[in-house]
Amino acid sequence: MNGVTSHTEPANPTPVIITVTPPMNRDDRRRQIRAWNDVLVRTFAPAAIRFRRQLGRPGHVQRRRLRDLLERAQGTAFGRAHGFAGIDNVARFQSRVPIATWDDIAPWAERVANGELHVLTGERVRAIERSSGSTGARKDVPITDGLLREFRAAVYPWMHDLLTRRPALQEGSAYWAISPIVRKAARTVGGLPIGLDSDAAYLGPGARIPFASLLSAPSWVALLPDVATCRYVTARFLLADRELALLSVWSPTFLSLLQDQWMRHSDRLIDDIAEGTLSPPGGLAEEIRSYAESETPWAFVPDPHRARQVKETGLEPKAIWPKLTLISAWTAGSSAGPAHDLADRFRGVELQGKGLLATEGVVSIPILGTSGTAATGSVLAITSHFLELEAVELPGRPIHLADEARAGALYSPLLTTGGGLYRYRLGDLVRVVGFEGRTPRVEFVGREDGRVDLAGEKLSPGFVASCFGAAARKAQITLRFEMLSPDSGDVPPHYLAAIEPRASLPVHVLTAFESALEAQLRENPHYAWCRDLGQLGPVEVLSVRDGAARYEARALSEGRRAGDLKPMPLVNSSGWRAWFLNDASERSDAP
Repeated sequence: MNGVTSHTEPANPTPVIITVTPPMNRDDRRRQIRAWNDVLVRTFAPAAIRFRRQLGRPGHVQRRRLRDLLERAQGTAFGRAHGFAGIDNVARFQSRVPIATWDDIAPWAERVANGELHVLTGERVRAIERSSGSTGARKDVPITDGLLREFRAAVYPWMHDLLTRRPALQEGSAYWAISPIVRKAARTVGGLPIGLDSDAAYLGPGARIPFASLLSAPSWVALLPDVATCRYVTARFLLADRELALLSVWSPTFLSLLQDQWMRHSDRLIDDIAEGTLSPPGGLAEEIRSYAESETPWAFVPDPHRARQVKETGLEPKAIWPKLTLISAWTAGSSAGPAHDLADRFRGVELQGKGLLATEGVVSIPILGTSGTAATGSVLAITSHFLELEAVELPGRPIHLADEARAGALYSPLLTTGGGLYRYRLGDLVRVVGFEGRTPRVEFVGREDGRVDLAGEKLSPGFVASCFGAAARKAQITLRFEMLSPDSGDVPPHYLAAIEPRASLPVHVLTAFESALEAQLRENPHYAWCRDLGQLGPVEVLSVRDGAARYEARALSEGRRAGDLKPMPLVNSSGWRAWFLNDASERSDAP
């Protein structure tokens, strides 16, 4: 597969915008919603039935997945180098193919990006999705049709489960987080598009039209030029939609910020609904307005009745949308606090945690329990990739397969995918919290490699260390101590950079360092994305005294051994501002 020369692709890929105009009559709209949801249920059903049937035999399913993946990759450069043709069982696969991090995969992926064919898979590479790496700023992940099918093998059962086990969702429309397309169309050196033309590609052709027909906010919102305008227009569509039943976002902070927007501009938004207008505070370019009016004319019909309804609700979510049944968002790890805040904001609405999905692949999906009640954790996506589970708490980190997982055990998942990743250590940690049939349910615990992820930014210690070094050189300062930590007490959260310069610095130099550090952090595309969306605030620099000693004092107070300590450029704990500024924390005489 891998690599397509530039002449085989259009010169300037643009996002695919799917707009379906709903009928004007309210009853017709409700009938249309039920009809399109029925189409989705029928589209998702075969994959859902297969998934449910296989939950009782995960070992058989997974070994078959490995066999299929290896057969398709025998003729690739990677397959020849690792003797795929001679692999006939899991043990031989594990002996011939070492566990890989992205640093191991990067040289192969670079060949793909440069246009070389059949490097990692036998399929054509459709695009490169850019994500964040461990020590570098990015990873370029190949996307193939096979990988997209594997995503659908997980997403379809999850969505079918939602629509059938929460049937009230079939009576309403849905909002799936739409972010402005802040990056320009770009290509790799070998001519591959960076990014798919539309997230709808993950759904496949059978689901794209019905899915688009059920959206509260049309997909052209992604074309808006800035986050503030995108957020206002999104709020305008959501508030106007009395049929909304499902909200799906990634970071819970994303939805909290969206709610803050409609609270801040409530009068303007209500007037827009009443008058059939669209007037974000920053204005709207005429060409965008003309495009919006032509693509979604129904949104520009005055609706004073709905405007009065919204005003009379006091902007309480459940009153605005009586059909609102469920919110899907991250709820585990560092998202637990923001998720709790979101649940408090949307009282009376079920909050379901996401499964573990990454750019590289999917580990688990949030299937409801057999009784239809919310269940702890999410179910391993056994029909998607070949999954290995590295038991990180056991001596030698033995590998367990899905049918060998132990309740309560902590694992690091390894992925072998149709996108050309083999025994790839994702870097996440999951704990087995139960079983669905014989298939493990897992709960996300955090990052194994010390990454911190408040809102989807995926910062790693190696990358942060390089950012500190580059920013210090830019500001021409020398540091004795540096540490980045999450400060999640505010909405949006941000990072606190505690630094100890070798000499006292004037304010303008600290400000220059702060700007340089922010610029370096934005080299991580996920950090830049979260900043542009407003899900993260800018980094804040705090000049401290005796930084290493204060770091040690806190670690010792938490029961860690002095001999095991070393200052880290990135930590996952909060509350460091008070600790660094507290004179009582300066010294520790603990052994």
